[in-house]
Amino acid sequence: MATRRAAEQWRELIDAWQRSGLTCRRFAAAVGVNPSTLFNGRRIMEAVVEELADGVTSDDGAETVPALTNAETVIFSGSSAGASGITHNLDWVAEQFPASTNISGVLDATLNPESSTITNETVAAQWDARLLESFQQSELTRDPIRDQSCLDFHVGEPDACTTTHTRLNHVTTKLFQRMALLDSHLVSHFQSLDPTVSPIDVGTWVQATMLMFPDLPTTAEDDVGVTPGAFGPGCAEHTALTNDIWFFDATVEDPSGTPRSFHDALAFWLEGSGDIAIIDSVPPTISVCPD
Repeated sequence: MATRRAAEQWRELIDAWQRSGLTCRRFAAAVGVNPSTLFNGRRIMEAVVEELADGVTSDDGAETVPALTNAETVIFSGSSAGASGITHNLDWVAEQFPASTNISGVLDATLNPESSTITNETVAAQWDARLLESFQQSELTRDPIRDQSCLDFHVGEPDACTTTHTRLNHVTTKLFQRMALLDSHLVSHFQSLDPTVSPIDVGTWVQATMLMFPDLPTTAEDDVGVTPGAFGPGCAEHTALTNDIWFFDATVEDPSGTPRSFHDALAFWLEGSGDIAIIDSVPPTISVCPD
């Protein structure tokens, strides 16, 4: 379909930019495009939802996709940077469907520690400065569309709407968060600020943030009506929302002492069988992390 091909072309362009070693603006100038169009996820998604809303047939007539708006259940998922995209777009996606549609967001990784959990004051200040710099660069080069309820709550302070703050306060569609407590990707970011920061340090801060999810119906700035699910293995693997051992075999013991995988916890939560908060201690003691 035309929209799919357009998305593929943008993916190829972004891949070329990442291989080039150039800044976003210099690469965009070299290929003759507006730099903000290199980060056009929401707009592509809007086009996809519009195209699929009434059902479509492939160009060759071989495949027919039923009307998306007739779906009874929608699971909107993303890993790594995709989880950030889910954060700022999940409520918008939910608004495109009838109220009767069962919509959930599944976020895999990219949960930065909430600032108050970072006990090293110097590192906390450095981290906040990095987040602000990232926000400013994003505004300059990406023309991002952020969660509107967060922007409405923090009028005049759009930089308050970091991904973690938005996820913990302004996403009102039900969501499930998986985050490895010792995420190697996140650890490397903190160690680039201060090499003495250990994985256990980062894990402690991430765990404290993960433990906030069960309380969001009472602590969030917006009305979070359904308690989010949370799965926090004491592992270092960045993402796990794939058909492999990290989805099925990496486990954390639930409160009853039963080992549960990401798959187990997510399935239980999606079935509506109860609140899920399966999070290891730090240092980890109840996780099994595959080799």
